[in-house]
Amino acid sequence: MRRAALRSALALLACAAAALPAGAQAQSAQSAQSAQTAAGGRGAVVIELKGFLRTEVVAQLRQALEGADRERFPAGAILLLDSPGGEAEVGMQIGRMARAANAHAFVRGRCASACVLILAGSVLRAAPTGAVGLHRPQLALRPRSGPIVPLEAGDRSGSDPRAVALLDEVQKRMQAYLEEMGMPGTLWEAIMAVPAGGTRYLTREELKSYGLLGFDADYARMRAGSAARRLNLPEEEYARRTLDTQNRCVDAAPAQSATEFARCYRRTLEAP
Repeated sequence: MRRAALRSALALLACAAAALPAGAQAQSAQSAQSAQTAAGGRGAVVIELKGFLRTEVVAQLRQALEGADRERFPAGAILLLDSPGGEAEVGMQIGRMARAANAHAFVRGRCASACVLILAGSVLRAAPTGAVGLHRPQLALRPRSGPIVPLEAGDRSGSDPRAVALLDEVQKRMQAYLEEMGMPGTLWEAIMAVPAGGTRYLTREELKSYGLLGFDADYARMRAGSAARRLNLPEEEYARRTLDTQNRCVDAAPAQSATEFARCYRRTLEAP
C-alpha cells in the first residue's frame, strides 16, 4: 500500500500549488483544467490550454493534435497556454505531442512549473516578460492521516528513501526530456536553482538565453527559409513578425477567440 501511495504521488510532481500567489491556491485547486479547440486560419487547430495540467486532458489533446496538418503555414497546431503547472509527466507528454505536430505556442496569462515543459516541446515559443516561471521539482506525499508532506528535489533529510528514489527518477526524466527537446543545459540549472516554494519569472533576455523564446533550431533550419520565401521576406523579418504575434494577438487582445487569434497570426505575418 505504501509503495502504491508513493507511485501515485508522482501526479503532484512539479507541484503547481507551490507556485500560486497568496490567496489563489484554494480557488485554483477547485477549478478544473480545460482545453478548448477551434479551427481557424484556414484549418489550423488552435488549442486553449488553461488551468492545472492533469492526466485527464492528455487524451483530449492527443485527439486534437493528431488532426493537425504539421506542414500547414504558418502552423497546423497552435497552443495558447495559461497554466500555473501541474503534473510533470503530463507536461512532458503534451510537450512531445506538440513537437510531433510542429505546434507553435504562445503564453496567454502565465506558464509556470510543468507548463514550461510544454513550451519547451513546441517548435515556436513566445511569451511576454514575467509570464514564464521556473522552480525545482517537488513531490507531495499523501500520508494516511495528517497534511500533505512536500519533498523537494535535493532534500534528503528525514525522508522516506523510496520517495527520494522516485523523485530522483522523475527528475532525471525531466532533465533528459529537456535535452531531447534541444534545450540548453542552463535551463535545467535555472530550474534547479529555485526552491519549489517559490517561482522565478523570467525576463525577455532570460527567455532567449534559456531557449524559451523563438524557433526551435532544427525547425528553423527546415521551415523558416521556405516560410520567409513564401512571404517574400528575409528570414530575420519573418522571425521578428512571428514573435510580434505575441504582442499584437495575445498581449494586446487577451479576450479574442481561438479562431480570431489564428487569423490575427496570419495577418501579422503578411503585413508589417
